[in-house]
Amino acid sequence: MENKEKIERSFLLLPPRLCVMVSTRGKDGSMNSAPYCEFSKLYGNFMTIGMDKKRDSLKNLRETKECVISLIPIGIADKISISGKPYPYGISEFEKAGLTPIEAEKVKAPMIDEAIVNYECVLHGIFEDVGDSVVVIVKIIRAHFDDKLINEDEMKTRMGSDAAYHVTKGRVFCTIKGKTVDTGIDVKKI
Repeated sequence: MENKEKIERSFLLLPPRLCVMVSTRGKDGSMNSAPYCEFSKLYGNFMTIGMDKKRDSLKNLRETKECVISLIPIGIADKISISGKPYPYGISEFEKAGLTPIEAEKVKAPMIDEAIVNYECVLHGIFEDVGDSVVVIVKIIRAHFDDKLINEDEMKTRMGSDAAYHVTKGRVFCTIKGKTVDTGIDVKKI
């Protein structure tokens, strides 16, 4: 087995990755929302997202310097899959996937009404030299969520989450509690 193939195969040993949606608005006013699993919260109010250089989210983020990062419940995993299709620029994934855009308070990018939490963010920096991808760092400036989702016991709050984790092929998702959903949606055939 070649080293490159072995490295790729080793990724199957990684646990599922938290899936977020990144929403942006283009200079032309068009709305975009796309799923990302190359995501991590950093110390303080910062988050990183790995993005393909060809994604509309990145184009809009470069132009407007703002976005909304939304944590999505597994109950709408089908909408995550549909949003993952690389639609032509200007086509709204909100419309295609049946997501409900709502106005944010601090940024022009739309929030997702169905989300567990919406983070309004501003661009902090983009690291360009990562192959066909970039690493985007954003700063959270506002958070929106239902206070009833927070339990006094941090462990119960975190372990009771219905947040979607990406398992494989852009169509299989799970929760930290073990619920699994295969949307059966092949984005190449949408």
